[in-house]
Amino acid sequence: MPGRIVKLPPWPVDEQSLELLHRAVRPPEDAQRSSLGDICRMFSELAGSDLNAIEPGPWLQGITVFRDPEYHPSDIIAALVEEIWRLRGRAMT
Repeated sequence: MPGRIVKLPPWPVDEQSLELLHRAVRPPEDAQRSSLGDICRMFSELAGSDLNAIEPGPWLQGITVFRDPEYHPSDIIAALVEEIWRLRGRAMT
């Protein structure tokens, strides 16, 4: 069982990751749906998150919460903006 992941690394912007992301947001015409949620889950698991792990919630007894973080589309957008800025020579904030 993998250990607890507290924070995910920045979304990868290498060539293969960008190709997978492009296919997720621009699926073929015969596709039933976009797979953006699926790719967020897959990359979270590749980063070490156990997305099925739960633990007691810190607020109420008897309430469980998911233990490890999962990428969200906003993480992808932030990484892409930062990569564009890097390529343009702009300092990241």
